[in-house]
Amino acid sequence: MTEPTPLRIGNADREAAAALLRRAGDEGRLTVAEVAERLASAERARTQADLDVLLADLVIPGPTAVQAAVVPA
Repeated sequence: MTEPTPLRIGNADREAAAALLRRAGDEGRLTVAEVAERLASAERARTQADLDVLLADLVIPGPTAVQAAVVPA
């Protein structure tokens, strides 16, 4: 069986992931070093799977957390 093609991401996706990582750092879920490392990886991310790995062990509130991180309230 053929594996699905990885979904490419754009700048908005990277920025949303970065916002979630910074929030996790602010909440004490990640150390300063972990935030820096993951932010660097998020900047290099090319697919959704790349971002998923960086966020997999974090509490992400609600299904629209990524959108909320990008769109100001």
